[in-house]
Amino acid sequence: MPPANLQQEISRAASMMNAGRLDAAEAATRKLFKKNPRNIGVVRLLSLICRRSGKLAEAVQLIGKAQKIAPGDPQVWIDAVQLAKIQGKFPEAVRFARKAGSVAPKSDEVFGLLAMSLVWNGDFDDALKMLQPRVEAGRLSPLMLQAFVESHYNLKGWEEVVRIASAIPAGSDAKLGLDHRRAIAMMHASALERLDRQAEAVEVVRRMHAGTSVAFEPASAKSLNDQIRGIWSADRFASLDDSPFSRSEVPVFILGMARSGTTLLERIISAHPGAHGVGESPILGDAVTTELKLGRAGASGIELHSVATLEGAPLERIRKAALDDLARLAGRHERIASKDLRLTRTAGIAGRCFPGARVINLTRAAEDVAVSIWSHAFRLDGMGWATRLDWIAMMIAEHERMVEHWRKVLPNPWLDVVYEDLARDPENEIRRVIEFLDLPWDDACLRHQESRGGAIKPTHSEYQVRESVNTRSIGRAAGYPEVMAEFRRHLEAARSEG
Repeated sequence: MPPANLQQEISRAASMMNAGRLDAAEAATRKLFKKNPRNIGVVRLLSLICRRSGKLAEAVQLIGKAQKIAPGDPQVWIDAVQLAKIQGKFPEAVRFARKAGSVAPKSDEVFGLLAMSLVWNGDFDDALKMLQPRVEAGRLSPLMLQAFVESHYNLKGWEEVVRIASAIPAGSDAKLGLDHRRAIAMMHASALERLDRQAEAVEVVRRMHAGTSVAFEPASAKSLNDQIRGIWSADRFASLDDSPFSRSEVPVFILGMARSGTTLLERIISAHPGAHGVGESPILGDAVTTELKLGRAGASGIELHSVATLEGAPLERIRKAALDDLARLAGRHERIASKDLRLTRTAGIAGRCFPGARVINLTRAAEDVAVSIWSHAFRLDGMGWATRLDWIAMMIAEHERMVEHWRKVLPNPWLDVVYEDLARDPENEIRRVIEFLDLPWDDACLRHQESRGGAIKPTHSEYQVRESVNTRSIGRAAGYPEVMAEFRRHLEAARSEG
C-alpha cells in the first residue's frame, strides 16, 4: 500500500476509534497491522485501541514493539506513560516520562506529563521543585497547572490550593480545558472544606457542574434496572451446573456505590499476600461479549444478560476467559477482588458463572455518599448523573433496590460491611472480611497504605487510600445542610417511587 493510502487508512481507523466504534476500528487496524507490522503509526493505533478496549496485556506488548521500532519518537513514550498509569504502575510511568523528556526536551506536553507522573507516584515535593521555575516564569500549561495544584493538595497545603485556584482568571475555561478545569475545581472545593469554608466550597462545585452537557436519561436507567431484575429472577440460580471453573472461589465481587469505600476495601484485601485486586476492570463483561460476539456496544446494554440462559460449554468458556483475564491482571492468587461499579447491574452474571465466589456488599450513609459524589469531578461520559443532586438520589435509590434483589436471589456467600464500622473499628472489621474470604490472618491487612501494588489499578479514590483507615469522612454531609436538605427531598421521592 502506498504511504499516502496507508496514512489515509490509519486516519480512517483513528476516526472510528474516536467516534466510539472500537470494534470497527480494531478490525480495520488489525488488517493494516497484518500487512504493515513495523509501521509505527499502525502499531501505535492498535495499541491505543487495545488500551481503550481493556485489552491491556496486548496494549503493553504493542507499545513495547513500538519502542523498539521508533525509540526516538516521543509519542511512543507518551503512550507508554498513559498505559502505565492505567495499570497503576506509577514508577514505570515516571521512567517512561523521563525517556520522553530525553527525546523531546523542549516539549511542554512531555514536561507536563512528567510532572503529572511524579504526582501519580506520590513524589509531590519533586513535582513542585520541577514546576517552580515554570510558575515563576508564568509558563504553566493546563497539565502543569493541574500537577502543581495536586501536589499542594496532597501535601495538605489547603491555603495554597485555594490561592492558586482562586487566581485562575475568570473566562479561562476554554484555554484550560474541561477536564483540567473540573479537576482543579474539585481540589479547590475540597481544600475550602478542609478550611471549614463549606459555603464557598458549594459555590465552587456548582460552578464546576454549570454548563456541562451530559447524556443521562433517568427513565432509561430505571427501565434497564427493571429489565435486569426481571431477567435475573431466583429461578435462574435454581439449577447450576457443576464444573471445574464454576467451583472457583478466586473471584471476589465487591458491591457498592461510587465513593462508598470500595477502593479502600479492595486495597485492604489486596494487602493480604494471598489476594490481589483488579480495580474496576470489567472482567466478566469482556468474557461475555467475546463469547456471545456482542461487540463493545453490548457491554453496557441488556444484551449482556443473554448469559442468563447459557449453559454447558459456552458458559464454561466464559468462566475460563474471566479467570484467565484475572490471572493476567493480578497474577496467581487465592482471591482476586473486583470492584467494578457495573456489578450493581451485572451481579447476576457473577452468580451464574461463579456461584461459589464471595460477594461483599459495602454500604455507607447515603448523605455522605451523595456529597462525595456531587463534589467529585467524574468523567462526564461515564457518570454524568453525578452532576445533579436529583440524579444522584435516584441512582442511590436504584442501587439500594438492586442490592436487595441480589441479596435475595444470588447463590453466592454474602457479607455485609458498613463503611462507618470499618472506619471506627478497622481491626475487627478487617478480620471479619479476611475470615469471610477463608484466608489466614495477616497483619499486612492493617497497613494497606504501605503495600501499594504495581498492578493495582488506580481509581478516583487513589490518593485517599494511600492513607491509613480513618473516620474523617464520616458525617461529612453535615457541613452542607442546604445541599443535603435538597438531596434528602430527592432521595425520599426516589425511594418512594420504587
